[in-house]
Amino acid sequence: MMTEEEKRIYTIDDIARELGVSKTTVSRAISGKGRIGQATRERVLAFIKEHDYRPNVVARGLAQRKTYNIALLMPKDYVATEFLFFKDCMNGICEVASEYNYDIIISMIDGEDISQIQRLEANRKVDGIIVSRAVVSSKVQKYLKECREPFVLIGPSDDPNIPFIDNKNQEAGKELTSIMLMKGMRHLALLGGNQSYNVTVSRYQGFLDAHHE
Repeated sequence: MMTEEEKRIYTIDDIARELGVSKTTVSRAISGKGRIGQATRERVLAFIKEHDYRPNVVARGLAQRKTYNIALLMPKDYVATEFLFFKDCMNGICEVASEYNYDIIISMIDGEDISQIQRLEANRKVDGIIVSRAVVSSKVQKYLKECREPFVLIGPSDDPNIPFIDNKNQEAGKELTSIMLMKGMRHLALLGGNQSYNVTVSRYQGFLDAHHE
């Protein structure tokens, strides 16, 4: 069984009191910033290692005005064929976020309903938002711009002020269609997705570009 000493969770106040130094000194030893004697720094770090001290993320976030959370907005209506794409996106997002000591909060968004986003923003639960599908004339994007919440889209955007990451859907649609046309096929059909999604519009434009060329 663990002893009371082993169970104890130390704070910066506790460390400062135990070592007879100031909280500022402890903070400087932990961060590696600010003037502090080498012997004192080593003493603080040795105590931290011995007692398995871990900085309080909430307290650190309050001090730095950060939550260390990023929201990933997922559409409630995504279909089975999109699952692998979203899974790959989530894997990459979580991998990079963890490198920066961030956690991911997943919020399922129902169409143009922005109530969940409003709660995230009003309660200051996140430092930024990743929108997993770019929607034409999106109420979501409009709201995020108005409240100045940092966000990025997965998918294309015609707005030069919105950062986005996307595959070259228009170019791919054009190339695939061109291959079929070069093979002599003339009566082609494009089976796309929801026309309110920019990705569908991009692929359709590539389909048209190939015919035009």
